[in-house]
Amino acid sequence: MFKRISIAYQTLIAFIAAIFAGLFFGPYCAILQPIGQAYIMLLMMVILPFIATGVIYGLGSLTPNLVKRLLTPIFWVIALTTLFVLMIVNLFGLLIPKVRNTVVVITDEAPAKTLLDLFDLLIPQNPFYDLVNNYVPAIAIFGLIMGSVCIFVKDKSTFLSVLNTTNILILRFIKGLGKFSPIAVFCLLGSTLGTIDFVELQHLLFYLAIYIIIVLSLVFFILPYLLTAFIDISYRNAIKNVSPVLMLVFATTMASLSIPFLVGYIEDLAKEFKKIKKSAPEGENLNIPEAIASLSYNFMQIGNLGLVLFIMFAAFFFRTPINGNKEFLTNLLVIPMGWGGGASGINGIQFFAQFLNIPIEAIDLFFSANSITRNFQALANVMGMYFFCTITAYSYYKHLKLRPLKILTKILVVCVLLIALVFGLKKTGIGQETTDVYQDEFKNVTIDKLVYKPLPAEFLQVSTSDAHDESGLERIIKSKVLRVGYNADTKPYCFWNGPNNLIGYDIAFAYQLAKDLNCEKIQFVPFTYQSLDSDLINGAFDIAMSSVVMSSERLTQVAFTSAYADLENVLVVLASRKKEFEDLEKLQDEAGLKIGAIYDYVPVAKRYFHKANVLEMNNANDLKNSNVDVLFWSMYHATSWIVNNPDYIIIAFPKKMGKVYLSYAVPPNAESLIRFVNDWLFLQKQSNFTQRQIDFWLLNKPLPTTSKRWSIIQDELHWVN
Repeated sequence: MFKRISIAYQTLIAFIAAIFAGLFFGPYCAILQPIGQAYIMLLMMVILPFIATGVIYGLGSLTPNLVKRLLTPIFWVIALTTLFVLMIVNLFGLLIPKVRNTVVVITDEAPAKTLLDLFDLLIPQNPFYDLVNNYVPAIAIFGLIMGSVCIFVKDKSTFLSVLNTTNILILRFIKGLGKFSPIAVFCLLGSTLGTIDFVELQHLLFYLAIYIIIVLSLVFFILPYLLTAFIDISYRNAIKNVSPVLMLVFATTMASLSIPFLVGYIEDLAKEFKKIKKSAPEGENLNIPEAIASLSYNFMQIGNLGLVLFIMFAAFFFRTPINGNKEFLTNLLVIPMGWGGGASGINGIQFFAQFLNIPIEAIDLFFSANSITRNFQALANVMGMYFFCTITAYSYYKHLKLRPLKILTKILVVCVLLIALVFGLKKTGIGQETTDVYQDEFKNVTIDKLVYKPLPAEFLQVSTSDAHDESGLERIIKSKVLRVGYNADTKPYCFWNGPNNLIGYDIAFAYQLAKDLNCEKIQFVPFTYQSLDSDLINGAFDIAMSSVVMSSERLTQVAFTSAYADLENVLVVLASRKKEFEDLEKLQDEAGLKIGAIYDYVPVAKRYFHKANVLEMNNANDLKNSNVDVLFWSMYHATSWIVNNPDYIIIAFPKKMGKVYLSYAVPPNAESLIRFVNDWLFLQKQSNFTQRQIDFWLLNKPLPTTSKRWSIIQDELHWVN
């Protein structure tokens, strides 16, 4: 009885069962992932070579006389459909809130580097290397180049015969593997739904909603509707023809599974056309259905163009605006980046993150979103391939009806409806509540989220210790109290985010240090940078932990641990005056320039701006109330400050204004404490504590969730703990 059920219905049953399993068993479905992954690996084993062999055979089989007949419609279908889909993606991109340019990087090194990265992805210098490293666009372009050359080779029958046999084997393998697709669907979808982190996806919901709306519009309305303008087919049949494979591809995320289906679909069209009229050339000796299907797989996966939408969202999320020129180049470059298959998006996001100066964390964000979007991406890819195959086959067999008025009318209807939808949604204010990585920065953070069971803390105005004659480490061990000097104007290293809630990168280290010294409590004593040296000499506290700059001036007075961070120096200026500060050499020659700097940054600023008037400031907020032109500061401090000061931007000149080195300052006689802290800092790196603090405080990565994934078996039935 089971054998009589078609693959389509088996897939549907597996799809429903996977949803139930994912929700019921939750994280226990992770055991299914290796099975599903093995299925994908088997497909990739043959698909990557097919990307090249399919195109080479498809193009190489053509004679010069047939090139125009087949390739002319192919070119126009690919070009016009790609541009139309990009227009739709950019239209919906208007719903993503725009952000101002907060960091301007002035450098002449990045373009050359990113250009080389682009060449690696697109130029098949070593096809075998590209295959090994999954450089999908380069593999597709290799096939395009070799296939185009093969058209004009006369003695190619033996070569084409080998390619044809190879492609037949690959297609039969894919078709045979398709029989096991219900198992793969169950394993892939079940493991995804069972292990996906719903908390992590919360900040992606707005992007996911837009992406899904675009895909569903393309698959179930736009492309089938436009298809009826080119051929005599009803809207219902336009969807019905491809529906058997849509569920399979959506569930497995593998558009390659549709290739045998599309080959059979084109063969059926050819048989039907030849019954009406013999329209293929006499003596034609090539496999047109395979040629069209392989070309569609390589160059018509329109779901890959959705990468543009993610780039728009990532630019908003990380507050990295894309200027006009790069926005145009992004839309242009995403076209070849999407060639060759669905996996090309991984290559693309790695390139665009560097090309657009979007933080590298965008790649992690992409993989999080991709756990949901890849299903819809595959759905759009198959509909684009079906649309391409239908129009190309109708054109080749001379049954395509070009009716300009009908085509333009339907395109106009689609455009009007989409514009009305987008601006209607925009008018309702959708997207305005979307948050970025800096929204409510550290607002609700408490130190216990960063340090396991932190010690109780006291906040003093002055030190209460009488053991000033003892060295730091001896006093701490004897009293079991660590006294930490702090300056709360150094966000994200040390700052208040609420009453009696002192937090920050250095504060997390202070709490951990107190624990590892077996203290019973920690005391925080405030200091100013002007009084820091005297406070340490007089024993006001044991160690200063608030982004203290290691300077030659301080080294003559107090001692330092090893530097734990090096920060790039930047300029903070009014956004309205950005143009005045983009030429560093001009600034360094300007005698009347007034530069503000916070204490330890004063000698550093003077080092790079000899002719300027460098003025000492108490904190960055003095910039708004003084007559200085610019603030000289470090990148992480400045990035945190401008979040709440939107009138200002950062201008960075990488490697041209040096760095400052942060360290923990201690009294001059505290050699034992220095040795302990240096070794202790090394251990924190090994235990991943340091990286965790960097990720959270400096890179704004969310804390890893400690809560278990919800599931029926665990949270509702309580059958397992």
